[in-house]
This record gives sequence, structure tokens and C-alpha cells, in this order.
Amino acid sequence: MRDPDLGRCFNELHMILQECSVETTQLSKEENEQFNHTLKDYIRYMDSIKQIISNRDNALLTFQNNTKDLQTKKDKLKPNEENPKLAQAIQTAEEALETSRKEYERLNESVKVELTNFQKLKRVEITQAIKNLVQLNMEYHMKVGNLWKGLYLGLESNDV
Repeated sequence: MRDPDLGRCFNELHMILQECSVETTQLSKEENEQFNHTLKDYIRYMDSIKQIISNRDNALLTFQNNTKDLQTKKDKLKPNEENPKLAQAIQTAEEALETSRKEYERLNESVKVELTNFQKLKRVEITQAIKNLVQLNMEYHMKVGNLWKGLYLGLESNDV
């Protein structure tokens, strides 16, 4: 014996499951379009900052090595000694030290600027992307919840 009410109930359940599947697919697509782009952009930006910091660290190492090299050359020069070769080497080392100091300072300032920009811009972008992700999920769960609520209320009132 067939029970038409039970058949309608299963038919309604099937339709809700299909709609939930469509909504889940749509949610996944929208999350991917909205959030993944921001996340990938964030990762690229962080890689760029890491590279700038690495460049600054290398410049600092060069500066430190040039400082040590200059000091070593100055230590070799004895007071009241005339050594034109050593004097020329000291002058060259002083020039290298000054060049490396300027490069380090330039890169250090660049790191500060990039980190400031990150705080101003990327943090806002990432926060907004997370808000959008939360909003998408809230809307999804409201839609799906309303589908299940409709079925439940229909079962309660025996309309289904």
C-alpha cells in the first residue's frame, strides 16, 4: 500500500537535499573567488616583505664585514708610519663602508615603509575579506536553515 503523504515527504526531502547541494557548491565557489584571491595576494606580499628583509639583512652583514675590514686595516697601520699602499687600502675600505652604510639605511627604510603600508592597507583588506567570508557563510546557513525549517514545520503541521 502506498502512502502519498510519506511519498511527498521524501520528495520534499530530496528537493531540499538538492537545494542544499546547490547552495554548498555556490558557497564554495564564492569563497574561492573572494577569499582565495586575497589570501594569495597576502602570501605574495609577505614573500615580497621577506625578500626586502633578507636584502636588508645582507646589506647589514656587508656593512658589518666592511666595518671589521676597515678596523683590521687601521690596526695594521702603526703610528707615525708612512705606508701608501695601506693608506690607499684604508681609504678604499672607508669608501666601501660608507657605501654599504648607505645601502643598509636605504633598505632599512624600505622595510619600515613596506611594513607601515602592510599595516595600513593589507590588514584592512584581509579583515574585510574575513568579514565577507563570514557574511557568505551566515547567508548560506540562513538559506539552508530556512529550507530545513520549512520541511520541519510542514511535517509538524502534516502538510507534507
